[in-house]
Amino acid sequence: MQALRDNPQCASEAYSRLLDAKDPGLHASLTYDPADNVAAPFIARGARPAVAVLREQGVNSQTEMAAVFTRAGFDAYDVHMTDVLAGRVRLGRFHGLVACGGFSYGDVLGAGEGWAKSILFNSLARDEFSAFFARDATFTLGVCNGCQMLAAMKELIPGAGRWPRFVRNRSEQYEARFEPRASAAIPLGVVCRHARIRAAHCGGARRRFSRNSQRTPAPRNFWSTDSPPCSSSITMRNRRMCIP
Repeated sequence: MQALRDNPQCASEAYSRLLDAKDPGLHASLTYDPADNVAAPFIARGARPAVAVLREQGVNSQTEMAAVFTRAGFDAYDVHMTDVLAGRVRLGRFHGLVACGGFSYGDVLGAGEGWAKSILFNSLARDEFSAFFARDATFTLGVCNGCQMLAAMKELIPGAGRWPRFVRNRSEQYEARFEPRASAAIPLGVVCRHARIRAAHCGGARRRFSRNSQRTPAPRNFWSTDSPPCSSSITMRNRRMCIP
């Protein structure tokens, strides 16, 4: 029934996943003790790097994002795009920039690109973001629509020339599931070896690379039930990370 109603290939892939006897199900394999406070040594030195939690119309996860960064030892600031466009907030004061997810511009197809164009076509905002990306010892995180926005701004980001564009899902509809083959790395050297990540998108979550460029390794790795796990690390020098 799903194959008749939806994209047949997507329906077949979803059904095949249910038949995978080696699938361990919902679980996490950690290489660290979650009770350990990895930020404690940095907080003890009094260092609380300022991070801008950036949001746009429709974004709905900025409060949780700020809470996470505050608990990790950062000094989180709520920054709306209107603050940047009007020049009320300058990005030079921040060491980190987080573009939040949610439903910017109604989460319609290309919503992240619309967010990016509000920066690319505004001279003040474009200069602010260009200067931030060019600085040393900074980091940027884009989640959901924020990831799409950063990908569409790759012309301003050093080393991002081979990043993909995010295009419509093959199913052409809302997708919500647990990503079964993900491993995540966090700054400070903490690695989550196996973890299922919740993914939900109305559209624009599929990566498309240009024909004249090779695929650039994404800042996350994947594992399968019949291969050994892999992990990665993140440095804090001009690091840009996207989570679709």
